[in-house]
Amino acid sequence: MPERYSLLLYCDRTNELDEYARLVRESQIPVELMVCRQPEEAQANIGKADIVFGVHLPPSVYASAPRLRWIQSMWAGVEQLLASPVAAGVIITKPHGVFGTSISHYVFGHLLAWRIKLREAMQAQAQCRWRPYHFDLLQGQRLGIAGMGDIGAEIARVGKSCGMEIWGMKRDGRPHP
Repeated sequence: MPERYSLLLYCDRTNELDEYARLVRESQIPVELMVCRQPEEAQANIGKADIVFGVHLPPSVYASAPRLRWIQSMWAGVEQLLASPVAAGVIITKPHGVFGTSISHYVFGHLLAWRIKLREAMQAQAQCRWRPYHFDLLQGQRLGIAGMGDIGAEIARVGKSCGMEIWGMKRDGRPHP
């Protein structure tokens, strides 16, 4: 690889793209930064890229990337990249240990809201009416998790702390203790 790398930065969310571009520039890593906001821009610049840092880049763009050596996904899932026309030898990486906490909080926010019937309670409150209602706890419930990577493992940990019975399954279909 050359001394100065060419980095194609792509994200379809402008506010995130601007923040990532700022962070790359401030890092003072010796890269030629190509910030692409549209698939057409990415297609026009992919031939010069040694590195792609992005998410949601149309898979067909990778077919025109002769210099590409490394793809760093912004998201945990890279399955779409694995099915893309990426040349042999290109390294594909993803963030690890970044999303488990926030996604587990999101999941349990929804689970708790569902179990305690939060929507119904808020509607009753908005209508200034109170009637007793029954709601269920998470404790003692069974939680099935498909995928026991960083995110699934954190969801399992939080579920266990709520007294739930955890059933996990790995990508290959094997159960996860």
